[in-house]
Amino acid sequence: MEVERKIRKVGNSLGVLLPSSMLKEIGVKDGDTVYISMGNDGEIVIRNTEQKKNNEKFKKQVIAIIDEYMENKE
Repeated sequence: MEVERKIRKVGNSLGVLLPSSMLKEIGVKDGDTVYISMGNDGEIVIRNTEQKKNNEKFKKQVIAIIDEYMENKE
């Protein structure tokens, strides 16, 4: 899903309003914490807490696999 939005001034910062359908899709509501990151290609990603935990768990699993491979290679 892609929507067009304008950047707006919010206090001393800038912000963008997200459609409720997108927020519902990722499972967040008013007051929830989200995690925002930017990829090498400049793409902005917004994740909820559960997605953040899953991403961290996945990273740890990949690192463990690489570590095990490197130990067995020597």
